[in-house]
Amino acid sequence: MNKSDSKSLSSFKGEKRSDFEAVFKMQVTRATIFDRVMYSKTLCMDARQTWGSHYDVHSLYGYSMTLSTEQAIKAVFPGKRSIIFSRSTFAGSGKYSGHWLGDNAANWNDIKWAIPGMLEFGLFGIPYIGADICGFFDDCTEELCTRWMQVGAFYPFSRNHNAENYRATFTLASVRARRSASGRRTDACCEVKAQRGQRMQFFNASAAPL
Repeated sequence: MNKSDSKSLSSFKGEKRSDFEAVFKMQVTRATIFDRVMYSKTLCMDARQTWGSHYDVHSLYGYSMTLSTEQAIKAVFPGKRSIIFSRSTFAGSGKYSGHWLGDNAANWNDIKWAIPGMLEFGLFGIPYIGADICGFFDDCTEELCTRWMQVGAFYPFSRNHNAENYRATFTLASVRARRSASGRRTDACCEVKAQRGQRMQFFNASAAPL
């Protein structure tokens, strides 16, 4: 948002409703439409697909891919239990797949907001949900990664997933080598997280229908 647009909605108390609506519309438009055109980074809205025009089914693309993947897996591996994850879900996706919250960053703000993000997906009917532990982008500090492993042990989908060319400021090998107090805590935390995560994954897989 530009500096000229930075006026908070909360500051419009007592002002004209038209002023509030104008700023609200401007903020919503810029937050949801790239380059201010609806076909930015996607197909034209009048493109025809099996389910209808792209204008009507744009948000269903990921859902349709989930259904196709589920059908293909059943055909290739009949009678086998499978697992599907998507970053593009819609109402009803929870019957066929889990969801992960996408590319986050290695900072304290993202570890905090992952919690309400996952709770919301439980309300959406997609309970198998997780966030990238220790952050996908940026280098992660030892303290942050330790705390993230601790809370991540309770994610329904628990995975440490990081982009290439980023690194933690420590390695378990270096932790074990120096045997510092923080190192022992990190080492033990990772071990407990792995054991707890394995038990939870086994429980979720056992409860899932074929």
